[in-house]
Amino acid sequence: MTLLVAISVALFIVIFYLAFQIFLSGRFLHWFLNYLGRGAYTLDWKGGGIHFPWMVFRIRNFRIYFPGANKTDIIEITASEVSGRLSFSNLFRGRIVLRSLDLQKPNGSYINRQPSEQKVEHLPKRKLVMIQKANIESGELYIEDHNMTPIYKILISDIFVKNLNMDCGCPMTFLFQSEYGRCKLGDKGRLFVEKSDETNGHITLTGATWTDLAGLKVIPLPILNDRIDLRASFQNFYSQDTISVKGTLRGSSEHTEFSAQELLTQIESQETKDRASSFRLEIDWNEYALPFDLALKKLLLEIFHKLRIKGVVGFTIHTVTKGIVNIFSRG
Repeated sequence: MTLLVAISVALFIVIFYLAFQIFLSGRFLHWFLNYLGRGAYTLDWKGGGIHFPWMVFRIRNFRIYFPGANKTDIIEITASEVSGRLSFSNLFRGRIVLRSLDLQKPNGSYINRQPSEQKVEHLPKRKLVMIQKANIESGELYIEDHNMTPIYKILISDIFVKNLNMDCGCPMTFLFQSEYGRCKLGDKGRLFVEKSDETNGHITLTGATWTDLAGLKVIPLPILNDRIDLRASFQNFYSQDTISVKGTLRGSSEHTEFSAQELLTQIESQETKDRASSFRLEIDWNEYALPFDLALKKLLLEIFHKLRIKGVVGFTIHTVTKGIVNIFSRG
């Protein structure tokens, strides 16, 4: 009797394994995911599916396309190869956690047609969808925002990221929780991020304008068209779900009629100018659980408020932005 039970259990395990592996096979999984999309998106790739029980995958010629039905965003992402590993234990807990992910030559096109405020409710809950230890090589992303006049356009190229970590419910986390990253923003902008240890790191942004970054032409200030030099250090407090950031914001040596440094302060003392160009802020990730563009604008506005901006410039920023920050909260 005991032998019969053992045989039955073993047979059940074998059948379950085969059934689950067939479900995760490339051909069936391809059909199933496209069926779930019901025209909202299409997925294509070559190669196998997910291999159970290790939950590893490697596919070639990956493509996902959102055609923009009902005036939604139009998105296309391709990659020559995608490989990684899913966490099987987290799937049973209702969470999607990618323990590793490698993207070779990803190329994206994102045409934003919906106001970002309408997409806040579509973000997953915090820590429900996680990406860990992702690597991106030779990436490129073209963005158009049709909600701005004129249409905001930027090309983010030469993307290289090592050990990217991101909470998909709070996309901005990847800027401060990845081991190393760099990219080119538009023609002259350069962004570098690097962690010196598990909790500390620094971020450098040079050559870009605030308008390049976030399409802030809605704020009529010359400072927003001046090329900037932002250098900051940060410290993650994972147990508190916060991060401390301190740094300096100055105008670059390449400027036209206006100097960002002169706009920031009218005091001639170099020591006072340095203090006036410094900022320090605390980021609560629960308040930044927003689409990336909204989170970026919220961060930039908080930096503006922290700087000791003088005279009419400070008054203008305060007047124009005092009601804007409210739309950047999930509440």
